[in-house]
Amino acid sequence: LMLRPDVVAASRKRKFNIYPVETISQGIEVLTGATAGERDRSGEFPKGSVYGRVEARLREYALTRKDFGATQPQSTAQDDDT
Repeated sequence: LMLRPDVVAASRKRKFNIYPVETISQGIEVLTGATAGERDRSGEFPKGSVYGRVEARLREYALTRKDFGATQPQSTAQDDDT
């Protein structure tokens, strides 16, 4: 690991921390302080986990997009004249 001298000095003074992680999930947990989450047997993430919240938000976006695309544009008088 190559760090600038000022980063090394800050780390020694406990103003900057370096945490070893092996996976992105571990990094997420270090950065957020929350459980990243693992899928259970039914394929679901725990509701309070980072991945569970992300998946729930993505589902909301997908439903919003689906609902938005389901509406048909209304005909206007100008459309009828063509």
